[in-house]
Amino acid sequence: NKIRYELEKAVNLATSGRPGPVWVEIPLDIQAEEISEKELKGYTVDKKKKNKSIPIDEVVKMLETAKRPLLIAGYGIRISGGIDELNKFLKNTGINVVTPMFTAGDVVTYDYKNYLGRQGMPGTVTANYAVDNCDLMLIIGERMQLTQTSYDYKNFASNAKKIMVDVDEGELFKKTLKIDLPILDDAKDFLEELNKKNIRINKWKVERVEINYKDYGKTKKFINVYEFIGELKKYSRRYPVATANGMASVVPNQALVIKRGQRMMTNAGLGQMGSGLPMAIGACIACGKKPTICMEGDGSLMLNIQELQTVIFNRLPIKLFIYNNSGYFSIRNTHQNYFGKVFAADKKSGVDLPNYENLIKGWGVKYEKIQNSAELKKLKGIFKYKGPVVCELMINPNQLMLSKWSAGTYKENI
Repeated sequence: NKIRYELEKAVNLATSGRPGPVWVEIPLDIQAEEISEKELKGYTVDKKKKNKSIPIDEVVKMLETAKRPLLIAGYGIRISGGIDELNKFLKNTGINVVTPMFTAGDVVTYDYKNYLGRQGMPGTVTANYAVDNCDLMLIIGERMQLTQTSYDYKNFASNAKKIMVDVDEGELFKKTLKIDLPILDDAKDFLEELNKKNIRINKWKVERVEINYKDYGKTKKFINVYEFIGELKKYSRRYPVATANGMASVVPNQALVIKRGQRMMTNAGLGQMGSGLPMAIGACIACGKKPTICMEGDGSLMLNIQELQTVIFNRLPIKLFIYNNSGYFSIRNTHQNYFGKVFAADKKSGVDLPNYENLIKGWGVKYEKIQNSAELKKLKGIFKYKGPVVCELMINPNQLMLSKWSAGTYKENI
């Protein structure tokens, strides 16, 4: 008799406040019961009065008196429907912006001249330098997980006053964060109020440090993964991009340039292997079967490789790039760093992966292999082809990666 109430409540929870999945468990005996829809009680939304006590004038004062203000623009801005309000705020103020690594790489893009890149432990030097040296940090719609603060969170932006805006009160008062001005509010509503003010901020010049692909190795036997991303920029245009986990997620989030209006999706918190291809399928269909880029690791793909049949059946023009780095690059590195030995993560330790060329061709999908930098020219044909393509990238098992950041790494005595 409560089924209508619980389902309507679940829908409301899923689509309001901080949107997200809701689990409803219905036992089998309940599923089999007869019901009378007319007698079922519905769920009534408790319409709370909008919070009008936001200290907007205090926020404006802090922004205007700061010498090195910085905005962290999180994904909460997008799910609140606040992208237009964000762009208006950026246009009005010219404030320096970073986006969180993995969660919001497409909320602000390099089309905005004061965008400094994606920030976090595996993030870019420029973005992390800005975090280490700002004196005011405005965080909107980003929960600031440890990926963003680093495990040395006590030193996170230690010279900065921090304003944090979030619709979830629990995110404002965590032991890993010290927020000077916590604001419980919807991201879009907050930006709307902020845009009513005529804000004049100090222009803080931060030089961008570009990734030098040559620093990360180049051999005739393998492809330099950063060089691949550099070439991919020429063809990615405004196509949706879905990445899975490990290297196939980290490198694109570090180096791929996303254009305004382009979408980029990554599994941000759980690192679930095999998620890239299902996300790419969803994105492709949602965009009217527009060409979609997917990047998966050779180990990760094995958890959902059956979804290739979904791609074939629905004739989806997905360009799937398999990062073949001899399996489980991130796991191998973790084992080596902590234990000095690899356990069950490659051939030598008892884990093998299939011959993808035979497998993909057997599925009847167009297959390409890029062995080294000289073969990057194959990308032109891959994107010209109208159907699905699987391209295997042969990457050095010991590929050099951008150094990981810890809070305070780039701090200057200012």
